[in-house]
Amino acid sequence: MNYASVTKRVIAFVIDYYVMSLLFSLSGLVWHKSMFAFFERIFLCVTYLPFCWYLFKGYTLGNFLMKIKVIKVNGERISILGSIFRTFLLLISGSLAVFSIPMMFLSKRKQAIHDRAAETIVIEF
Repeated sequence: MNYASVTKRVIAFVIDYYVMSLLFSLSGLVWHKSMFAFFERIFLCVTYLPFCWYLFKGYTLGNFLMKIKVIKVNGERISILGSIFRTFLLLISGSLAVFSIPMMFLSKRKQAIHDRAAETIVIEF
């Protein structure tokens, strides 16, 4: 099993960030600097990522384009609850990127903090 490189994972996330930004714009909400804009972005993240991972069997658009996918460490498909849990952990570990990204380089499976806690891995296909 080939684990996804940190570079592919970061590029996939950037692609997904732009997809979420586009969805946010198309929804009629305006990006602005207010207290609510932050919460609107979090809401979009907590809906887009887990539902893509679940509905598309481990893929988001960014993952698909980078030819990587999220699975459980036992090789099974990630569940909807697992996807939601992983997303919340991603939001938390994202704020701890200074620790999370180096963990991916040091981990044999290239797991970030949220991957370890959610018992997931990201593999190449």
